[in-house]
Parts: sequence; C-alpha cells; structure tokens
Amino acid sequence: MDKEVRISRKCTSLNKDDLPCGSPPLYEDVQCFMHSPKHREDAQKARSLGGQRRRKEQATQVIFDLNDLTSLEATDRIFEIVALDTLQLDNTPARSRALIALIKTKIDMNKHADLAQRIAELEEAIGQENAIKH
Repeated sequence: MDKEVRISRKCTSLNKDDLPCGSPPLYEDVQCFMHSPKHREDAQKARSLGGQRRRKEQATQVIFDLNDLTSLEATDRIFEIVALDTLQLDNTPARSRALIALIKTKIDMNKHADLAQRIAELEEAIGQENAIKH
C-alpha cells in the first residue's frame, strides 16, 4: 500500500524578526493572509481590530478590578459582578432561575475552596511531621 506523502506548505514571507513566517499560505498562493499583497487592506483591518480588542480587554480588567483571571479572588470578583448584574434585572422567573443557579454555583465554589484549604493544611501538617522525623 502506497503511503501518501503530504508536503506542508509554508508562507514564503519573513516576520518582523526576519524569521520565516511559518503560517500556511492561502490556497493557490505562496503567502499567508497577513503577508499577501492582495489582502493588505483586510490584514490591516484585522490587525487594527486585534489591537482594539487588546485595549478593550485591558480596560475591562481595570474597570472590574481583575488583575489575574486565574486566581480565586478573580473568580470571586467575577461571581460578585454577575450576581449584582443579575439582581438588577427585572424580577422575572428567568431572573429567579438565574439567581438559583448562581447560589448553587457559589455553594460548589465554596466546597472546592474549603477542600483546597483542608488539603493545604493537611499537606502542611504532614510536611511538618516529616521535617521533625528527619
């Protein structure tokens, strides 16, 4: 059985560091979307939108006081924002369901935080006992 050999094509342009771009080229072209002269205006619009998006993300982080989105504090802050926004909605059955879902979510969040705290305390206690034995 013959194996099909796939040759992966790469953009022939260089990036801003004068290294090969490496992106796949457009169909029937040797350059990718960002380097193709035929798509120069569209690529510039895409770059502009990307910059706007980054600026908007940074502003949102400042406005909502979210420094590290991976932290437990950020998760609690986002939960607080969502809960407050939901409470400001008109009193409808949909709002009531959303609030119940928020309460259930918060209970789960608290359980996980409590378990993480207990595990950390146990690991610390075990670590101290091992340190005493050695």
